[in-house]
Amino acid sequence: MKFFVFLSAIGFACICGVPVLLAAPIANWKELNPNELIVPIADAGSNSPTFGDGVTPNSAQMAWVAGMFGTVEAPASVTLGVGETLTVSGSVVLTGGTNNNNQFRFGVFNDAGNFALDDGGNWTGGWLHSIGAVATSDLWLGRTDGPFISTAGNAVDLDSIKTRTGTFDGDSLAAFTFSMSITRDSANTVDIVSLLTGGDGELSEEFVREDVETSLFTYTSLGWLLGGSSGVEQVAYSEVEYSVTGAGEARILAIRSDGAISAIDYEGVEGKFYFLESSLDMSDWGTELEDSISGTGTFTDTLSSRFDVPLPARVFYRLREKPSE
Repeated sequence: MKFFVFLSAIGFACICGVPVLLAAPIANWKELNPNELIVPIADAGSNSPTFGDGVTPNSAQMAWVAGMFGTVEAPASVTLGVGETLTVSGSVVLTGGTNNNNQFRFGVFNDAGNFALDDGGNWTGGWLHSIGAVATSDLWLGRTDGPFISTAGNAVDLDSIKTRTGTFDGDSLAAFTFSMSITRDSANTVDIVSLLTGGDGELSEEFVREDVETSLFTYTSLGWLLGGSSGVEQVAYSEVEYSVTGAGEARILAIRSDGAISAIDYEGVEGKFYFLESSLDMSDWGTELEDSISGTGTFTDTLSSRFDVPLPARVFYRLREKPSE
């Protein structure tokens, strides 16, 4: 069993004198296709926009949609220092779409100032999650010589470690939850964990890639592809946000469960104490397993006592620093 250690970007209040950015909105949404057919957008200035009218498929023109970090009035960017993590997350309901999952993609990017120019091409790059079970479904280094959402041109397949259960359903009453965490773990590398769960097919798709060599540490936007054969009629986002933490504030351990028990190795900062919390999707961290973890050790989680069969394919754990008393 292999586990991956990276830093959570789930927002917290100021902890032990360390300022932490609470979850902030992603807003100012646009469609960035270079054509005349525009998918109607409702609440484009919020973190919960809706694209499409729920009746007309967008597939005649495709849609590259994106939102900027911050608000319409105050767009923002994030430049990661060593040990810092950016996490982007939210939920989405897809209406009328097909199960051609490769036509749906999402990613975190640096728009290079082109977003303000309504230009969806030649961005500085980013990290792209191409949804699905086909060969091109993977994490990609975003292209800089064409559409930001494309896997063609100079985009690079990162050959991630993949875990996938359930099926993708592009016309689902149940929402999908998505998240991508980018950790700068050295002067020239990042770790990426990207996750999509939910929908009527109960999809759970995780892509993990560690130690990617890069010079890309500044990010400004979240983008989605609603592809030419997606047929989607409406895409409703909810609570799309980003947040950043620094080294030592919260450590996440992503465990691939291969039985009824997960053994979680942890290492905290000397002299600090942590809550050990669990989640299935890196969004809802409502399960507290321990309230005073410290030092270095191993915690044993008996999954069979917490979940019905079938047991989850993976469980996420995080150490969240306790405020000093």
